[in-house]
Amino acid sequence: MSLRVALGGLLTILVSHPASAQQAETPVPAAGVADTSATPGSVGFDFIAPPTAEEASEDERALREMLSLAVVGAADRLGGEGGFYADPEARIDLPGSLPETQLKLRPFGMSGSLDDLQVRLNHAASETVPIVLAMLAQAVGSLRFDAPRDVIEAEGAVATDHLSAMAGPHLADALRPSLEAALGEAGAFSALEDVVQSYPIGEPRADARRLLVDQTLSGLLDGMFYYIAREEETIRSSPDRRGSDLMRRVFGG
Repeated sequence: MSLRVALGGLLTILVSHPASAQQAETPVPAAGVADTSATPGSVGFDFIAPPTAEEASEDERALREMLSLAVVGAADRLGGEGGFYADPEARIDLPGSLPETQLKLRPFGMSGSLDDLQVRLNHAASETVPIVLAMLAQAVGSLRFDAPRDVIEAEGAVATDHLSAMAGPHLADALRPSLEAALGEAGAFSALEDVVQSYPIGEPRADARRLLVDQTLSGLLDGMFYYIAREEETIRSSPDRRGSDLMRRVFGG
């Protein structure tokens, strides 16, 4: 079963059957969207409580459906073998000062250990995508909009920007243990130890592991939200991507 099929089903369930809502105090939302509060999530992290079906307007449900399609599209692109490393827009750089060293050594065929480390950290990011998707599924089903019609009529990836602002900090905290495990399984920490024996990383050597995790985590989320935004823009501009009656009714086409 493909990642798109498996996670698409999960997203559909969470968007179609949200639970009850609460008022929020933080974070501060983007213009046109509503505050919501953090409550324990169903996939291992805290996020905003979703509204009941009665509270969600047709416009709001259409926005969630658009985001669910965008999220699955991004995961399908980055969650496969070599997803991050093979994509110039999403490829995650080495941490600290290592990219500069890598660039200087590559013309002389001496960057092998650095290249290997980069492949391994990008592989770990791709392996973590299904967990990101499970969390984003909950986030999409929870997102609130004060003025959904304004968001629908806006240009650009407005809905993605709000999803990123609301879910990003929660995702970063919740993903760290899973990503650390993936980095270990990919051999990235062992490769890092070999690298820092030979090349300066720009930080104290004792902080190298933390720096690697931070860099990979940041790149993982940046890549995901970059492609979620591109998918949103495509859906907005392409009527043939609006598959449901609800989306065609709300967005047109």
